[in-house]
Amino acid sequence: MKTIMVVDDDQDSRELMASILGDAGFAVVECDNGHAALTQMVGRTVLPDAIALDLDMPIMSGQELLAVLRNYLRLTRVPIVVVTGVKEPVDAEFPIVGYVTKPYEPSELVELIKEATR
Repeated sequence: MKTIMVVDDDQDSRELMASILGDAGFAVVECDNGHAALTQMVGRTVLPDAIALDLDMPIMSGQELLAVLRNYLRLTRVPIVVVTGVKEPVDAEFPIVGYVTKPYEPSELVELIKEATR
């Protein structure tokens, strides 16, 4: 089973994504900001198969997380689907599979995550 890390500060959005991806057969790890996601990944031998990442979050935004991930070569290999309310420019050094703009169709999110984990 593939594991997806859902990173979003809004609990309702995070739980909705987790439910959609869980129903699609993925295991889900939830984090409420970029710092929590980073803490979950650094030093771990097993990484998520993909990340669904919100950009606008307190403590550590999605953009800030991407900037920090640049320092960890093995973490830059984890594909990312940006799930955001507003499309913003994102650091192109990362394997960003695509963007999902909130509100989104559940099938759109699932298809992008499936593509990311192939």
